Amino acid sequence: MTTALLLMTDGRDAELAATTDSLTTQVRGPFGEVWIHDDTGAPDHRRWLADQYPRARVLGGGPRRGVGGALGY
Repeated sequence: MTTALLLMTDGRDAELAATTDSLTTQVRGPFGEVWIHDDTGAPDHRRWLADQYPRARVLGGGPRRGVGGALGY
């Protein structure tokens, strides 16, 4: 069984890097899918994330929506 991983970010790139580093060293087992939801509202930032995290699918687009908006609430 694999686990899907969703990382929420809004431009806090240092914290995102620390989180992914921690996951690599602390969590065992395969991640079947990795998603990064970018809530910056900046297309340049989404492209940068896609380059930095090629294994992940980068989500988000348009204006900032916050966690509730990102989850569809």
